[in-house]
Amino acid sequence: MALPKIEYPVHTVQLLSIKEPVRFRPFIVKEQKLLMMALESDDLETIIDAVKQIINNCSIDDIDVDKLPLVDIEYFFLQLRARSVSENVDLFFKCKNVVEEKECGMIVDATVDITKEVNIINSAGSNKIMFTNKVGVLMRYPTLNQVKLIDDENLTAKEKLIIDCVDKIFDEENVID
Repeated sequence: MALPKIEYPVHTVQLLSIKEPVRFRPFIVKEQKLLMMALESDDLETIIDAVKQIINNCSIDDIDVDKLPLVDIEYFFLQLRARSVSENVDLFFKCKNVVEEKECGMIVDATVDITKEVNIINSAGSNKIMFTNKVGVLMRYPTLNQVKLIDDENLTAKEKLIIDCVDKIFDEENVID
C-alpha cells in the first residue's frame, strides 16, 4: 500500500513577463528553513540563491527563474510569502524628522496587507528610449543575476547593467538585437 500524497493549496500569480498566470504552492518548513539559514549567513549570494530555489520548488508551472525580471521575482516572492506565512506584514519605521535640532526618533508601526496594497503597474511603452526622431533602443527589465553583480561604488558595473538590459537598437530601416 502506497503512502498517502499530501496535497497543498494551489494559488496563481500574474507576472509582467509571462502572459499566462503562474501556479504555485505555499512554501513549507523545509523552504522556510532554507531561507532562514540564508539570512543567517548574511551573504547576498546565498540569499539570492535561496530565493531562487524556493521559487523553483514552489512553482507548479515551468518557469526559468534565471530569466525572470527582478520585478517579477520580487512580486512572486511577496505573493508566495503572503500565501505561506501571512498576508499581513508588520513594518516599523523610525521617525527622522528634526524638530528644534533634535531627531524625533519615535517608532511608527504599520501593518500592510501585501495581497491588496502591493500592485505592479506595467506602463506600456516605457521600455522604449528615443535618442533622435529616428534612432532608439528597446530595453528589458534586469534579472536577479544581473542586479546582484552591481556594487554601489562601481560605476562600470552599473554601466554594464544598462548595456545588458538593451534588447534592441533600431532606426528607420534596421532593427539590431
